[in-house]
Amino acid sequence: MARASGLAVLATLLLGACSTAAREPWVLTTDALRERPLRDLERISTYPQALATTLDIMRRDLDLPVLQVSLIFLPDTRRFKALLLEIGYPPELARESARQMTAIGGHRTVVINQARLEREGWRGRVSILAHELGHVLQFELGGGKRGTSAQWLREGFSEWLELRVMETLDRADGAKAWRQAIENVRNPERTRVMTLGGPDSYPDWVERIHGRTRPPPLSALGSWPDWVAQLGGAAGGALYDYAFIAATVLLEEHEVPAVLRYFELFAEHQDPAANFLEAFGESEQEFEERLRRIVWP
Repeated sequence: MARASGLAVLATLLLGACSTAAREPWVLTTDALRERPLRDLERISTYPQALATTLDIMRRDLDLPVLQVSLIFLPDTRRFKALLLEIGYPPELARESARQMTAIGGHRTVVINQARLEREGWRGRVSILAHELGHVLQFELGGGKRGTSAQWLREGFSEWLELRVMETLDRADGAKAWRQAIENVRNPERTRVMTLGGPDSYPDWVERIHGRTRPPPLSALGSWPDWVAQLGGAAGGALYDYAFIAATVLLEEHEVPAVLRYFELFAEHQDPAANFLEAFGESEQEFEERLRRIVWP
């Protein structure tokens, strides 16, 4: 999620003012992209190659719309947070977003904390890029606005897209990813770090397991601020898994065009309940009841 107009303006300014020096912001755009797509992850060694390859898989393999995008690379968390403040994030949301996120996708833009991204190998970098391009697509379908579409479905669709890209590039196992996501959601405490004392100590971990911690209702995961806040909760380590499961169920039941149509509806009117019903033929509450029976039979 990002403020589209501010990011687009900033990208234009950076293109004229910044180089690719390690400690300076820089921008990579599709307009300037000259790299050929590579269908072998082990051959990817630059960001232009990663972007060209991911966009090619989205278009040719998944039949998704062609995207125009600028990748805005910020050198560190401080600069990442400063940009979020500059484009209008409230201070607390900017702080938490910069603390938790490696990248944030918006309208034709992805803002990236380069220092954090480069802790990953190229597999991780391509995965994150694919996820954020899913958000760019959502903005494009929604007429350039985030609107009021459900953040859980935005994240879940991006997780699904990430997996599809990695299946093509790196033989990722979709069935294994589903099983692991189910396991993580059923036992979210195991995704948290245990220490010798404090809130993540072994006794507290055991107590939470017996309490069967579960993700919050989908209604509490509808906005970007809600999503960021819930990531810090007891089930936060499994929220992306839960969103992935939810989106996968919708995609399997209704196929990709229905999910794309859901995001398109927000270009016309901002009524989340009506748009969900029109796209999927049931209310979000009815869907959630079925979803919980799938995860906890």
